[in-house]
Amino acid sequence: MKILIDLGHPAHVHYFKNFIKIMKKKNHTFLIIAKNRNVTHKLLDYYRINYIKRKDYPNSLFGKLFSIPLTDVFVIIKSLCFKPDIMIGFSGTHISHAGFLLRIPSIVLDDTDHAHLAHLSYKNFASKIITPKCF
Repeated sequence: MKILIDLGHPAHVHYFKNFIKIMKKKNHTFLIIAKNRNVTHKLLDYYRINYIKRKDYPNSLFGKLFSIPLTDVFVIIKSLCFKPDIMIGFSGTHISHAGFLLRIPSIVLDDTDHAHLAHLSYKNFASKIITPKCF
């Protein structure tokens, strides 16, 4: 299986590192797309996980909104080349949009109940949203 994972936070590296290791041993292949928030890229380098860098969001709300379609196009292009069977990510705006357009299932992990704008950006596009019971 070919799996695309979108990482947007250093904690996501810790969340997925063992999954990636286990699944690679079972001959699954990965494309990791990672935003460099804080030390995300340093952690991926430390764990020897190959990744493709994606641009960080600007600080302004307008800049963030403008960046969403640009990053979506980036993920779509990478997906067309890699041809994943599934896409996975936390607050998966870009994977849900790309997956919806390319007809590739997307699993969005959601652990932030107060991120209403983020929820609006992916809830109608994701194939599956997984949320802990505490939310």
